[in-house]
Amino acid sequence: MRKKWQFCRTQVQLYPITLGLHDKRPHKGLPRMSGSEETLRYLQQLSEPYGTKIRIENGVGYIDL
Repeated sequence: MRKKWQFCRTQVQLYPITLGLHDKRPHKGLPRMSGSEETLRYLQQLSEPYGTKIRIENGVGYIDL
């Protein structure tokens, strides 16, 4: 009996963060979710020349491998 290979889809998810560099001292440098699609669009532009496609949906970037 032959085995059938099943292929599963692999994906990288990118969540934009902020380090709060303009926050008050106790919170400065603390990474937290920013939800900034601007950051994801910037990464999209940087990745394009290398053939990496980043899909952006609801503030999250997805790279399908």
